[in-house]
Amino acid sequence: MRGEPIINAKSALELFLHSLPYDSYFEIVGFGYKYSPLFHTLVEYNDTTLEMAIKHVHSIEADMKGTEMLQPLKYILEQKPDHLILLTDGAVSNVDE
Repeated sequence: MRGEPIINAKSALELFLHSLPYDSYFEIVGFGYKYSPLFHTLVEYNDTTLEMAIKHVHSIEADMKGTEMLQPLKYILEQKPDHLILLTDGAVSNVDE
């Protein structure tokens, strides 16, 4: 995910973050050949966590090589979220898994 796809994904994520209701809990998990959670748990949506998340979004680069989704999805589902929104360029590399 380079160039316009990463720019669009970051813009969509930032818009989504600003749209969350204040009684929400959320997490951001970057993924590629590995995954990297921002908070390592679901956190309450408030001014502080929103600011941290937006700062994180601005720092995201397309530097995680590949798009392997199985392990990050397992991690996310262990957190028992009510909803899951997945942003990717669609070029998943481990589709058989």
